[in-house]
Amino acid sequence: MKEKIEILEKESEELKSVIAENKFFHYELNLLKASVLAILKNHQQ
Repeated sequence: MKEKIEILEKESEELKSVIAENKFFHYELNLLKASVLAILKNHQQ
């Protein structure tokens, strides 16, 4: 039982880091989208 708990704790730590990386990736993706939209908007004027 103790071993199972340790494995679960390790997996949840790995999952947390994956989620953090994902959030950062989405943040960068949104910045990129905003930049592209701004460029397109400036082109249309």
